[in-house]
Amino acid sequence: MKPEATTAEPTVFAAKDPSAGRISPRSEPSPAEDDESAAKHLFKLSHDVILSVDRIGTVLCINQRGVQLSGYSEAELRGANVFELLLVPEDRLLIREVFADVINGETREYEVRWRKKDGTIVHFDAATVPRLSTSGEFLSTLCTLRDATERKCAEEKLHKSEEKYRDLIEISPDAIYVVDANGICVLGNRAGAELAGIPADELIGTPVTDTYLPEERHLFLERLKKLEANSTLRFERRFVRKNGEIVPVEVSVSAIRGGYFQAILRDISERKRAEEALQQAHQNYVTLVNSLDGIVWEADAQTFAFSFVSPQAERMLGYSLTRWTTEPTFWKDHIHPNDREWATSFCINATRAKRPHDFEYRMVAADGRIVWLHDVVTVVVENDQPVRLRGVMLDITERKRAEEALKESEERYRVLVEFSPNSICVHRDGKLLYVNPAGVRLFGAKNLDELVGRSVLDFIHPDSLLVVRERIRQVGAGETAPLIEEKFVSLNGEVWDVEVTAIPIIYERAPASLS
Repeated sequence: MKPEATTAEPTVFAAKDPSAGRISPRSEPSPAEDDESAAKHLFKLSHDVILSVDRIGTVLCINQRGVQLSGYSEAELRGANVFELLLVPEDRLLIREVFADVINGETREYEVRWRKKDGTIVHFDAATVPRLSTSGEFLSTLCTLRDATERKCAEEKLHKSEEKYRDLIEISPDAIYVVDANGICVLGNRAGAELAGIPADELIGTPVTDTYLPEERHLFLERLKKLEANSTLRFERRFVRKNGEIVPVEVSVSAIRGGYFQAILRDISERKRAEEALQQAHQNYVTLVNSLDGIVWEADAQTFAFSFVSPQAERMLGYSLTRWTTEPTFWKDHIHPNDREWATSFCINATRAKRPHDFEYRMVAADGRIVWLHDVVTVVVENDQPVRLRGVMLDITERKRAEEALKESEERYRVLVEFSPNSICVHRDGKLLYVNPAGVRLFGAKNLDELVGRSVLDFIHPDSLLVVRERIRQVGAGETAPLIEEKFVSLNGEVWDVEVTAIPIIYERAPASLS
């Protein structure tokens, strides 16, 4: 039976005194009105669900994000009981306890699940605060819910892949831990258990704060907050083992998907080896960049001004690295005039769309040479805006020359074949694929379309059929059929004595015969 909802205002932003809305045309909005306007704007555009419910769970108002995630219409939601319509049964008791605390004036943070109209489940991180009258009387709750479904799915995937991941980390000599947002260890390797001084099967579920000195435990939460702005933190701390022994360790913590963190701990005595390994890794990166036969670069996504180019830039195009990074329009200014407009427009449009892209264009070198480049570009996006471009310019001049030479060669051979006085045809599996003009005339056809797809054997005199079939087999096996005389029958039935030779070729990327 649906509980009877108490009477409440339809929106958390409704004015309590209707006459308060009447102002003269010349009056300025009060600060309170500005605050209410801003709150309404936030309520409407928030990416989090915002809703207000009364003490028994009746929905008083809900923003568009809530409507979208629930799958119900606003009309279906307003006045409905959140316990009956949205909450999964397993969460109802917990949320009633939350409401009881909120009605008593407390603020609660918790996790909750909704069952959408289509039956799918949405996970939320939620916070609920009480709305009180000026006299302190409870009016309603104000709830904000952040969609945590992806995080929960990631947690499930992490759980399913735990064994596979463990095989990778078990061989590491460093202690490796994966911890959740509450600082509970959910995965760790053998070295991690040894460092903590506990059996491996007791590692999962251990609070990270147990390994801190009591006076340093506040640092754990401080570092988690820093990770919200920095993907990786490195620091030193004193690690408390199970037996009370204190071990100085160097820690590297990285945020990974699903709201988890990966921590790698190393005894401080290994600092030298770690620094050398880091230096070597950096050198390997520099060596890799410098060894690429291309220009590694980074530029501003709005102005296309370069902030970095690798040394190959000077070798390939002859301009100093300083010019690349100090002249704001260097790239555009040195694109070949015939490519400048379309190349810059292409890159601008792809960058605005936040889309990785690659394209080929020409640049003019310092000595006047034309250099063909294949530019592969990645768009770095922050706060949903393109901020930097990173890419590699590869010199494809030789490839372009080869393509042009091949094109010219193909054109020459095409002319030779088209204007040859001898009949030339290409066939595969006994079917004609191409016949030159001289061949079209020999076959007695009006045009090539009358011949393509026809069987070669349709034009062979019965006296020559056995020989021709054998020669087709020879060429199909990769052999050359020598010059012989055959009897040939044209479309009009006229019989010709012709000399024929055949060789195997590749035509349109597949084996064929040229006769």
